[in-house]
Amino acid sequence: MNEQAMLPDYNTFGHSELFLKLASLSNKYFNKSICSKCFDQYDLKQVKCGECASKDLLIRPISFDSKDIEIFQRDIAKRLQSSYVLTPDNFIKMLLIYMRVQSGIPVLIMGETGCGKTSLIKFLCQKILDEDLEIFRIHAGVTADIIINKMNAYIKKVQAYTDEEKRLWIFFDEFNTTTNIGLLKEIMCERTLLGEPLPNKMVFLGACNPRRQKTAQLIQNDNAHVGLRKNRYEMQKLLWAGTDQRLLYTVVPMPETMLEYIWDYGYLNETTELDYIKTMLLRCKYLSNFEVIFNLVIQLLFQSQNHFRQIEDASSVSLRDIDRFCRLYNWFLDSICQRGPQENLDNPPDTYIYRASFIALMLCYYFRLHSDELKDVYVKKIHTILVEKIPSIAKVPNYLISYILHREQKWLIHDRMEVPANTARNRALCDNIFVLLACIVNRIPLFLCGKPGSSKSSAVQILMSNLKGKKSKDSYFQTLPELVAVSFHGSQNCTSESIIKVFERAAKSVGV
Repeated sequence: MNEQAMLPDYNTFGHSELFLKLASLSNKYFNKSICSKCFDQYDLKQVKCGECASKDLLIRPISFDSKDIEIFQRDIAKRLQSSYVLTPDNFIKMLLIYMRVQSGIPVLIMGETGCGKTSLIKFLCQKILDEDLEIFRIHAGVTADIIINKMNAYIKKVQAYTDEEKRLWIFFDEFNTTTNIGLLKEIMCERTLLGEPLPNKMVFLGACNPRRQKTAQLIQNDNAHVGLRKNRYEMQKLLWAGTDQRLLYTVVPMPETMLEYIWDYGYLNETTELDYIKTMLLRCKYLSNFEVIFNLVIQLLFQSQNHFRQIEDASSVSLRDIDRFCRLYNWFLDSICQRGPQENLDNPPDTYIYRASFIALMLCYYFRLHSDELKDVYVKKIHTILVEKIPSIAKVPNYLISYILHREQKWLIHDRMEVPANTARNRALCDNIFVLLACIVNRIPLFLCGKPGSSKSSAVQILMSNLKGKKSKDSYFQTLPELVAVSFHGSQNCTSESIIKVFERAAKSVGV
């Protein structure tokens, strides 16, 4: 065996080649039937998936010949690529996690928010190994009783397994946000619960955020632009309680036993991030059909990510922003196509693609900036990139704001929405309504931050009065879902339990 075969250079491997290597970790893609939608495995004799609603027949290798198995695995790799891309970076990380799991060592990962920790573990556990995965999302309101009750439920689930090789992976996400971290240390590091040993079929993993202080720029932004007066006595009480607002994340100190197992996940390098962006954009309808626009959007997103890291912090943007872009792009493209001629529904022209792309870009990045100066700098940077790729844009004054953004706002707000008498449709109100509408319809969490009188509550009330489902006065708003408001007034006395009750009340109001 030559040296290249023994020590391959994984940096030269593509998605399919890396998947073939990972597939060798289990027999899932060798002698099993696979669901083409959820990728669960079944015996070869089974023909339909019992978990998801897919009506497609299960897929399997034509034969057990090595060539047929490789063809089958490459087909699976191609199907998976639309939801997760394998790179040399995450491939090595998966192997390291697998080695630790097989050795019985706790897997404790430290990394910035949104750098792909959870998605990597889900892919390895469910798509490669076909193990059961439970994600326990920890927060400051998680008590010891909640942890114990959850663990007892997991123990019952494991005890019900009939397959001796089946394991339950339990992933404690953001485990260093609760003061009960000592109990989590006992579970993950000592494999006991209140002194009682835990089943061997349980695999424990955890992810935590680093204890890092805010940069001077972020502190300045918090103090100057949120518009909240901070009481020094209240701030001191927070410090005594262990909540230091100078920290980028609200985290608690970890026990020394845990520190021995902590593994630094690191950042995504530029090459890896570009690979992720390219793959995630394949979810955008019709975008890859236009090569010039596709490459332009990749460049715009990549430069936007870097721009925010420079003016804010390394963790201020992540792959979640790319995911938001894809969701908003698809929604705006559908909306734009519905307004145009019927023949454009299945074959949208490039002008539609441009509009949907630029509107989604502005929603993801432009509206996050807190000052007009920062917004102008960002728009100029994006405009420079656009003019380099599409010189004709230079002929349109203020292309992104006046031609793209304000045009869309006019169609949605000025031409369609009813507002209370004597209400001025100023820029602040229109921006708030526009962002609220796009995020609510696409179920994207949104926080409107601003000083009193900046049209936050007014925007919500106007949106609620116009979006009434089939009862809406405007024909376009009749195609959108009806909004039901569940209010909660926050204060310094709020507790996790009160917030949970609000969400339970909201679920009941919509019949969930």
